[in-house]
Amino acid sequence: MLKDIFKRAGTHFGGSIISRIFATSTFILLSRYIPLNEYGQGILGITVIQLGNVAGDFGLTQWYQKQEHEEKAFFILLPLRLILGFVVSIAIVAMNVYLSWFTTDLALLIAGINLLQSFTSIASAYLILHKRVIMPSLLQAMLSIPILLLIFLAPRDVTLFNTYAAFALGNTFAIFILFPLKRLRFSPQPPSALWNALRSSSKYALLTYTSATYARADSILVRVYAGEAALGFYGLAYRYLEYFAMLPSSVVQILFPIFAQKEGTRKHLFDMTVVMGAIGAAVAGVVMTSASVVILTLHGTTYAASIPILKVLSGSLILFFVNAPLATFVQASDIVKKFLPFGIANTVLNVALNVALIPQFGILAAAYVMLTTEITGLLINVYFVRKVFRHRV
Repeated sequence: MLKDIFKRAGTHFGGSIISRIFATSTFILLSRYIPLNEYGQGILGITVIQLGNVAGDFGLTQWYQKQEHEEKAFFILLPLRLILGFVVSIAIVAMNVYLSWFTTDLALLIAGINLLQSFTSIASAYLILHKRVIMPSLLQAMLSIPILLLIFLAPRDVTLFNTYAAFALGNTFAIFILFPLKRLRFSPQPPSALWNALRSSSKYALLTYTSATYARADSILVRVYAGEAALGFYGLAYRYLEYFAMLPSSVVQILFPIFAQKEGTRKHLFDMTVVMGAIGAAVAGVVMTSASVVILTLHGTTYAASIPILKVLSGSLILFFVNAPLATFVQASDIVKKFLPFGIANTVLNVALNVALIPQFGILAAAYVMLTTEITGLLINVYFVRKVFRHRV
């Protein structure tokens, strides 16, 4: 079992590496073409899209992957996910009217991208459940290609709006490549089935909303308390953290459907956690020692303030790797509702510490807060893993 998991995770990881090469190249080049303030605004837009995608999912991906009758579940997932995606897109536009984070045309474009990602989300869930992991892992490459073409073919036209327009084109391209077109047909479902699916997915929605808030609240709070330039520094460092967290992300996507079917022993979980911890320690060491060279070489002295942030965040990488199998095991278990208050409490702690410390100590405080709450998260995960195994006996 362990070998099969790492084989599929390795395949997903390999595809993700290719995707990240494209995404990283885009990320680096854009920092040289777009002014720092707009670059920070661009990161904020990506954060809004990612949060919108999580909100629109409402835990339906995990619900779908736990169902025994996959095809029936798919035709419940499809209309629900598109309706929720549309509602979230409306909310993004309405939110921007109040907050004025983006120009009106950019806000509309971001809302449109959010709706497009409803289709890519459905497609990725379908393909991973059917053990076809390579194409979902290449999603980021598909999204990046139009932006790279814009940079190389029309460098004078690289503006924030045009970059997002290219991103929308990439999402459209990805839909045609990934979506199972044979399933794109009208299959009416009774309202009771849709409502029951939403009720069942709500516990996973709370988990994903909590995780998304945990992962993205710091960026929003940096923007609120320190400004868009500071978000540019912090966002650049955090993007590298996300890139190096690809492997644990791949493992999580492969593991959830397996653990959801109650497969996997205590020894499997222990061995996987040890291996992931060793890999995480090695990756974190490389990131910490190379942070200065990478930032200064690829982005220039303008982004020197990102160096200490990346060094602190590298400590969180080890915990990302260790927490991945543990958290997935707990979240796929039957006691997930008991886990929820603890996960929410850890997120509240993260947000509260950021609110208290960023105004006083600056953006580096956000990196230390992330490290702190990853440690508390590990303690919570270990406690509930033990609880799951006791529950099974």
